[in-house]
Amino acid sequence: TDASPENQVAWIARMRPAIKNIAILHSSRTKQTVERFEAAARKQKIAITAIESDKNEFPKAIEALNASGCDGVLMIPDARVYNAATIQRLLLWGLRQKKPVWTFSANVVKAGALASMFSDPDKAAQQTAELIGRILDGIEAGKIGLQYPRDVQTAVNMRTAKMIEVNLDNKVVRPDTVKFGEEP
Repeated sequence: TDASPENQVAWIARMRPAIKNIAILHSSRTKQTVERFEAAARKQKIAITAIESDKNEFPKAIEALNASGCDGVLMIPDARVYNAATIQRLLLWGLRQKKPVWTFSANVVKAGALASMFSDPDKAAQQTAELIGRILDGIEAGKIGLQYPRDVQTAVNMRTAKMIEVNLDNKVVRPDTVKFGEEP
């Protein structure tokens, strides 16, 4: 259900054209995902600072973020790293450091992350059904390869953007973007 690393990094680059270094907190379980982000980021001339962590050692991860000189953090789904407490701690770090935190969930954007690319569950289910149909038609599942959602949505937190002094323009905030924290 993740948006492709290429799409996510390109979107972040449009959002923050001067970005040079994105940190990603991960566990050994998501090392391959980080490698895909590193490859995608190289194409955009952006460095990835991979910080291996887990939720029990999260204060060390925050220390590593402080030492990394990163321009922001990209959260990837990893239950070994993230739970409610670590997400809250990372969001507070982003606000205090005035650095964006991009995430994999609209709910985390609502809680204070700057932005997210995420898949629509109904469209992901439809794409999965199409893949199952291809397999039932005789294509070997192993030959299909890794598939990312064709359709992704975006969410931004306008209040967070204001607090960390990020100007979001129409290249980033499309008409269909879910917006949180707007003034009434």
